[in-house]
Amino acid sequence: MRYIAIIADIIKSKEIDHRNQFQSELAVTLQKINTTSSSIISPYTITLGDEFQAVYRDGEWLLRDLLTILIKVFPIQMRFAIGYGGITTDINREKSIGMDGPAFYEAREGLTLLKKLNHSVIQFYGDPFPHKELANKSLQLAFSLMSDWKKNTLTIFNELFNQQLVKNIGPTVRISERGVYKIIDTQRLRDFVEYFLCLETEVKRLGVE
Repeated sequence: MRYIAIIADIIKSKEIDHRNQFQSELAVTLQKINTTSSSIISPYTITLGDEFQAVYRDGEWLLRDLLTILIKVFPIQMRFAIGYGGITTDINREKSIGMDGPAFYEAREGLTLLKKLNHSVIQFYGDPFPHKELANKSLQLAFSLMSDWKKNTLTIFNELFNQQLVKNIGPTVRISERGVYKIIDTQRLRDFVEYFLCLETEVKRLGVE
């Protein structure tokens, strides 16, 4: 069976003000996802000061979980390397440590390749689905454009991605419904939502064998 191993790192972590506070808040965010995401079989665990990892059994909630993390840590940027493959050791269901296998090799090698990027990005490694290179290049383009977004823009996008009605988004970001529509139109958020929904269709197939 193949699994989804995620290794993520925080970009320019040493430059973060109140770093201890940030790490505590990140830990809370990861713990919440650990308790709500049914796809996780080895929970998000902070392994180094600026890295954390997890293992998923399938891709059902993968993209939504990663977007949730990005919103919670905004404006801090993160790189996510996703390795798809086997795990040769027992699955550690308490902490995401002490495991090995192709899924982790791919994720670790991928994260090394991502060190050149200074904005948030999600990339897939191994053999997750056909046209992986197209998916990765389009993700790089999408996140390059998204790197200039304000938090409200990212939040509105995520709410739309999670099928929230526009009238219900305004209170979340504390702006008028008209203001929400303006951001949606000027930033072309519906196009981004359609793109991520198409990608999610492929990602959800991961691990379903």
